[in-house]
Amino acid sequence: MNPRRLTEQGWIDVRLKYETDANRISLRELADKYHISRSTIFKRAARERWKQNAALVEATRKQIVRKMEAKMQAATTEAAELVAKQVVEELRPWIEREKSEHIRRAVAMGKRGFERIGKLWDGEEPVDPKWESLAASSLDKHDEIIRRNLGMNDEEQRGSGVVSPLSIYSKQTVIGISHSLGQTEKRTR
Repeated sequence: MNPRRLTEQGWIDVRLKYETDANRISLRELADKYHISRSTIFKRAARERWKQNAALVEATRKQIVRKMEAKMQAATTEAAELVAKQVVEELRPWIEREKSEHIRRAVAMGKRGFERIGKLWDGEEPVDPKWESLAASSLDKHDEIIRRNLGMNDEEQRGSGVVSPLSIYSKQTVIGISHSLGQTEKRTR
């Protein structure tokens, strides 16, 4: 091996490799790699006080990576929030139509239920409470699911001036609020 002379840029590269290499390369390995005399590289390293700072460089790199990841996370979160807002805004007219349609259907079901109960009581037919209870709970469950899926709640509905059918059954007394009239009706059998 014939030792060669390095340019100033070559020496900068050798020093950078020595000080920042994560594998903590030795001066002897560098001398062999760059075809430099071992004594020359040892003397230059001593004169210029080369220090292996791979741990510091690695820590700094990790810190930079963490900062970049945090920035990317923030940007991603912000973008996701903007997209979610946009999607909700685009769906808002459909959601409002579905809400009003559900309220219309719920009012119609409530009216039919009151009519059915009235006919049963007027007809003096024995009513099986289990079937009436099952029908009422099925309607309530259906209403609850639709309201949850459309983001409806009682506070929102009260504020909008819309009243859903409300029925309270107690023995043979029915108290109901009619949607169209906004009046309370009480019938006792």
